[in-house]
Amino acid sequence: MTLGFYYHITVTVVDGRVNLPSYLGLFLDSIAPGVEHLILFMHEAEGADLAACNYALQADNIRLVNLGLKKPAWHRVLFGKSLLRKFTAEVHQCDVLLVRAPTPLSAAFYSLFGKNIPLIYMLVGDYVAGTPHLQLPFIRKTAIYAMS
Repeated sequence: MTLGFYYHITVTVVDGRVNLPSYLGLFLDSIAPGVEHLILFMHEAEGADLAACNYALQADNIRLVNLGLKKPAWHRVLFGKSLLRKFTAEVHQCDVLLVRAPTPLSAAFYSLFGKNIPLIYMLVGDYVAGTPHLQLPFIRKTAIYAMS
């Protein structure tokens, strides 16, 4: 089975190895033996995000599809389809696509690929319960709450 995986955490490539935060890298290395191929759909790290990429993936059956630099959430919501459409061929190589949610690209993944490829949304956290506790500007907090 070829498993596709999207998470909005950014990654970098160093000496041909995909580097990402260790909490996610350990998770991916632990599921890689259970699949023939694991295709990562992830954004490229830049600036301060590079420091968080402290773990090099060990599994040889993991391949990165670089979605480019991560745009702001509002941009990914409004233009998600045009971003993901560029990677249609790579997505169609997957038997199943695991998408971390909530994410600004959730709707775009479903709209473009939900009829042809089984999508599994990996729900992380309770954003509805947590939103009132965020220290964010009102408009951003409201948008997160509405999306959740």
